[in-house]
Amino acid sequence: MIAPFFFLIATAVSRVWPSPGPGDRAHVTWLTADLEPSRFACRHCGDVVIDRRLLDALLALQGKVGRPLVILSGYRCPPHNRDIGGELRSYHTKGQAADIRAPGVPIMALFQAALEIPAFRGGGIGLYLNRKFLHLDIRPQRFRWIVPPRNALPNKTHSH
Repeated sequence: MIAPFFFLIATAVSRVWPSPGPGDRAHVTWLTADLEPSRFACRHCGDVVIDRRLLDALLALQGKVGRPLVILSGYRCPPHNRDIGGELRSYHTKGQAADIRAPGVPIMALFQAALEIPAFRGGGIGLYLNRKFLHLDIRPQRFRWIVPPRNALPNKTHSH
């Protein structure tokens, strides 16, 4: 199981990995425990797809804020994405998106830090004030949205 993970680190392509077995994790050396592959696993099928560019951008963001990132949602297989009401062409289904928090970092500070990472500045950033997390993706064009707190207006605000 070690070789596929090293292949993932060394290349820029996304790759599907089966869920690691109980003993496999101990043998994998990853860039940081907070961003190890299992944190990105689909909650439905256990597969892991991570685009190297997303991982690099998340590592840069983690370095910028100086705190570990918590991956709330990474890869989603199409059936899982459909079941949870995700967007039809979600970047989660391509391994190019993650929903994150950074404990101890205010959500607006995390948002500002994400804007300083080129892959996110030129990609998608969704600010979910209702649940205090960021959606970050590496789509090829800039796209922003805000979901306000529950006590505010219930609609999304989009800007290009």
